[in-house]
Amino acid sequence: MWQDMTKGVLELAGAGVLMFNIFRIVKDKDLKGVSFYYIFFSVVANAYATYFYYFLNQWYAFWGVLTYTTLALAWMLLVLIYKGVK
Repeated sequence: MWQDMTKGVLELAGAGVLMFNIFRIVKDKDLKGVSFYYIFFSVVANAYATYFYYFLNQWYAFWGVLTYTTLALAWMLLVLIYKGVK
């Protein structure tokens, strides 16, 4: 159980850091220093992890990775709106 809680807290911490990136993109209306393709890969991997944690009944990790993946999708949308993929 502690492993699930630890993974859930780490995923939520990652979501918190990603939230700062989202605020920065909205403020600057530009992307600087982060690869769109890295976040795309992260979304795909975390989408699978969401299914995986659900299947294992690891609910803390499930909600953490779901939160992170949702914010990563919002980040990608903002990048496409403000900059596009180059």
